[in-house]
Amino acid sequence: MLITTFSIADYTNVITAMATVAAIFVSIAQLRKTLKTQEQNKIEDSYYSHRYEAFLVDAWIARKGNERRLIIDNESRGAIRDVKVHVLWPSLDTYDRQLDNLQFHVAPKCHKPWRLLPRGVWCIQTNIQKGYASWDYPKEDTDNFASSPVFFDPKTSHSFEQYALISIDFKDIYDNTWRRVYEDTLAHHEVEAGLYLINTTDPRLRRFISTNSDRLA
Repeated sequence: MLITTFSIADYTNVITAMATVAAIFVSIAQLRKTLKTQEQNKIEDSYYSHRYEAFLVDAWIARKGNERRLIIDNESRGAIRDVKVHVLWPSLDTYDRQLDNLQFHVAPKCHKPWRLLPRGVWCIQTNIQKGYASWDYPKEDTDNFASSPVFFDPKTSHSFEQYALISIDFKDIYDNTWRRVYEDTLAHHEVEAGLYLINTTDPRLRRFISTNSDRLA
């Protein structure tokens, strides 16, 4: 009887030990799952934090009299780089051949962006000469041109000259490249208005890269 009693006790101890080990494995698996979820949440928080700051870069067309200029307002934490703007700009139609895939004008050039724009409000105007047209270098908006934006949608304008800001591309201080698309006129090109991450050097953020606006490249 003693042998039988010890055998049952030993059997009970084995079951208890196995249950303890199983519980440890379950706890480890749950911990790994929790840590993975926390890491994913941290990455998402990082992405949305960068995206919020990217919204602090804006652009619009300003007008005084018959003169129009392109305005870029950088309110982010630092300088933005590789800045390129896509526009409808009828006064350039006869001269400018810096067009993107959808035949919008590109400032300053299709494959040659402005290397850097520090924080602040920048004003850019066109330089049209006989048989030639280009975009001037960005200058600080010392004459407050930015305070006279074009208020009405160009699609509702009675003028045949429809000037419109289509999109702006730029790289932030974290080496994330963004494209902000403004115009709903792109709907027939299957490009919706919005802010898109189009490139990043951070491998954790690559899953947020969007190809929705690639046709503007």
